[in-house]
Amino acid sequence: MQLFFGTVQCITFLAGIATLKARLWPLLITRMFLLTKKRARNGTREKRKQQKNNMTPIITLHQRAKQFNAKFPQILPLVVAENAGKPFLYGYWFLGGGKVTNFYGAYSNEYLRRVTTLFSGFKKVLHLFSGSLPPSPDYVRFGNDPTGQYKSDILGDAEQLSSVLNFHPDLIFADPPYTQEEAEEKYQISLCNGPKVVSECARVLQPGGYLIWLDTRLPVFSNDEIKHVGCISYIRSTSNRFRAICIFQKPY
Repeated sequence: MQLFFGTVQCITFLAGIATLKARLWPLLITRMFLLTKKRARNGTREKRKQQKNNMTPIITLHQRAKQFNAKFPQILPLVVAENAGKPFLYGYWFLGGGKVTNFYGAYSNEYLRRVTTLFSGFKKVLHLFSGSLPPSPDYVRFGNDPTGQYKSDILGDAEQLSSVLNFHPDLIFADPPYTQEEAEEKYQISLCNGPKVVSECARVLQPGGYLIWLDTRLPVFSNDEIKHVGCISYIRSTSNRFRAICIFQKPY
């Protein structure tokens, strides 16, 4: 008889535990779900915070032109006109002055001073076709120079930029060779496919980022990928070719 009652008590106890587990298990699952959701939410917030810290403050073309004109009051002012509600920046620069290096086609000091003033405040800057620039923590140099006259930070083909670059710049400067003859004789390379490079730049740029393309012609581009938002005519001195500083922006 004692054995019988002991067995009944044991069964009752185990049944009680099973009932308790049955009641607690959904609560436990719910609790685990809420904790996982909270952690994911906190992780998303932290990611957004990091992205915000890496983002360049939004400054309009009007504001950039105004700041530039204030710093260079001695030259013709840059103008931003509205066309169907869309701003377009334009102007004229007569530069002169020496070059950054003796490398053929190197930037002029005055060009860099002006263009980096106009497009200041960017955190991730990439220079294409500009390996003759001195190394700096303020930008990354990307290019390929068979002549061995300079060393880029990243060696690669600009037409394959998206498959090589390991970060997303918010500002890209590009100054490609202007003719096939120059490309072959001065740099021992082929003339780049401008539309392809512009498309690659649009692919790697952060939304709202700018591409500053210095050339003797406006490259073919797709409005779905990038917008043409400005143009500054540029000449260094007499007997020099006219060039255009074509300003593109990737849509947000």
